[in-house]
Amino acid sequence: MQLYLSGVDIAAMVGINNAVLIDNAGGLLDSTEVAFSDTQNLWSSWAPQIDDVMRIVANGFDTGDCFIDQIGQENGLYVLRGLSVPSGAKAKKTRSWEKVTLLQLAADVAANLGFTLAPYDVPNPTYSWADQISKTDLRFLQERCMLEGVAVKVNGRKLILYSESGMERQSISRVIRKQDFWQPPNYSRKRQGTYAGVTVSYGAISGGYSAPGRGGEMLTKEIYVTSIGEAQRFAKGLLRSVNKNEHYITGMIELDLSLAGGSMVQVQEIGTADGLYMVDQVEHQLTNKITALRLRRRLEGY
Repeated sequence: MQLYLSGVDIAAMVGINNAVLIDNAGGLLDSTEVAFSDTQNLWSSWAPQIDDVMRIVANGFDTGDCFIDQIGQENGLYVLRGLSVPSGAKAKKTRSWEKVTLLQLAADVAANLGFTLAPYDVPNPTYSWADQISKTDLRFLQERCMLEGVAVKVNGRKLILYSESGMERQSISRVIRKQDFWQPPNYSRKRQGTYAGVTVSYGAISGGYSAPGRGGEMLTKEIYVTSIGEAQRFAKGLLRSVNKNEHYITGMIELDLSLAGGSMVQVQEIGTADGLYMVDQVEHQLTNKITALRLRRRLEGY
């Protein structure tokens, strides 16, 4: 394992007690936490500060640059926690755009972070008007992308945008069977908060989208739109957002650093829960040699 602090690998200079890497498919920030003893009494000379850069590389898994968000001392150990964005990303802003595309909005956010924009299989609609009202750049972009069925992930100084339905069609990274879990996994299916369809309206404009072959409650939202087509597109994105966590599995397996947020896996031999799942969140506990997973089932039809 390599532990970089401000570009210097300090792993050989400290006694690493615990290292945890959390990688998300999107929406939440990736994070890194490490606890170590200062065996050579170098902490004072390092003097890490908030927003200094830390990074962990282990057997092919690379957290990319993380920005120190917390510094502490616990039980004789030094603890550093890093997030994939610097503290300045928490600032709320109010601003507007006229005749702007989705990728132009994303490029603006990436530039403000000092990051590179990396879009994959992403639509690029044009909006007649877009408002960011007292929101962080990332929250504003995530909400806009959600309407288009697009996920936002920040990793390694890159602002990554990808089509969720496109990502769900990728090849599976591995098959996970019942015996692979350290303990029986938890499976849950919830209908509360999920819908058969969504209708988006604004003034006299209205458009909707319904999940194929599904009945039940409909959700209605008022969102600024300028055409029926835009309302229908937003309705589809909203429906995916509210329904995508209907089926999920949580459990722990032996450390597998090949899995990352957004990976697709096939679950077998569990029963009702069997199927294709996206890794919504993976927590690699390096020192305990455990990978904790939260998996959500692939949505069919939208």
